[in-house]
Amino acid sequence: MKSEVVERWDHKNLNRDLPEFAGVNPTAEEIVRVAWKRLAVGFAGRLPSGAALHRLRLLETARNHVEYSGE
Repeated sequence: MKSEVVERWDHKNLNRDLPEFAGVNPTAEEIVRVAWKRLAVGFAGRLPSGAALHRLRLLETARNHVEYSGE
């Protein structure tokens, strides 16, 4: 999972360096939505039988976080 998102996005200008953020304002809500899409595709066929991506939580600060459970 780490390589699907963290290693790919670390130390990058999201708008300029990554095609998945082209034309997107990278708010916390958009970042977690795009991460969900990457993980859903990246894990397709690699999860154990019956397992599924359920929820992502992005911790922006100690007092601000976003949760996403898909569309």
